[in-house]
Amino acid sequence: MEHVIPSTTKKRSAFTSSQRASTLQCGHFDPNFIKALKASYHARSYYGPPCYQCTHCSALFWYNERIGSSSGNRSIVYNNCCKSGKVRLPPYSPRPEPLLSLARFDGDSISKSFMQNIRQYNCLFAFPSMGAHIDRSMNDGHGPPIFKICGQVHHRI
Repeated sequence: MEHVIPSTTKKRSAFTSSQRASTLQCGHFDPNFIKALKASYHARSYYGPPCYQCTHCSALFWYNERIGSSSGNRSIVYNNCCKSGKVRLPPYSPRPEPLLSLARFDGDSISKSFMQNIRQYNCLFAFPSMGAHIDRSMNDGHGPPIFKICGQVHHRI
C-alpha cells in the first residue's frame, strides 16, 4: 500500500490581477526573446517581463524585487540599482560587430544558434580570462601540482 502525504501548502499566484494586467501591457520585449528564455530555463519559474522601473535611473525590475512603498503616494520603490539616485553610471557603449549581429533573436540561423548556446560560451571564457598573481614557488617537483593565487582574482575581459 502506497502512502501519499497531501501537501498542506497552497500555491499562490505571484501577481495580483492588476499586476498581471500591467505586465501584459508591457510590450517592449520581443516575443522571440521570451520564447528563447523559456526554452533555455527548463523547470524554472517565469514571472513575465520586468515591467517596473526605477524612478531615478529607469532600470527595469520585477514586482517581487521591490524594496517597499513610498508612504506619500504609495508608489513601489526600487533601489537595488542606483541607491535612489546616489550612484550614477555612464550608459553602456554599443555592442561591436560581430556581437551586434549575433546577439539577435530575430536573426538568421547563426544568430539563433549563438543565442541558444550563449551560456556555454560565457562559461567557456570565464576561467581563461582570469587574472591574478600566481605564486609559482609552491611547485618544486616534490608533490602534486599546486595552483596558488595571492591577492585578488579578476577577469581580464
